[in-house]
Amino acid sequence: MTTAEERIKVLEMIQSGQISADEGARLLKSLEEKDHSHKKHKSGRRGKGSRQFRICVTDLETGQEKINMRMPWSLISVSVDMGARFARKEIKITEFAEAVEDGAEGKIMDLIDEEDGERVQVFVE
Repeated sequence: MTTAEERIKVLEMIQSGQISADEGARLLKSLEEKDHSHKKHKSGRRGKGSRQFRICVTDLETGQEKINMRMPWSLISVSVDMGARFARKEIKITEFAEAVEDGAEGKIMDLIDEEDGERVQVFVE
């Protein structure tokens, strides 16, 4: 179900410049459509509450955490198409989204970017 937290997160992303106002409007509209769709057809998800998508970026040289970001999965799922154009070609973002929708949990991606000296880990909690 679409929550105020998800809508606020979209507005914060617009404010910080992560996405444009137009992209934010599309995300908000998609959240509403997804909410209506869920009301009509409940998924087989276990009753664990709201699932979270977490990205951790760590500096390989210092071991210091640079980013530890959490977002509601429902917000991520509606933006998969938008994010697919920015994803590296070796990351199959639609396959990733399908795995999460099918119930994948825990660490689902662990990448080392030697060029930038970073480790990127993605979790669904």
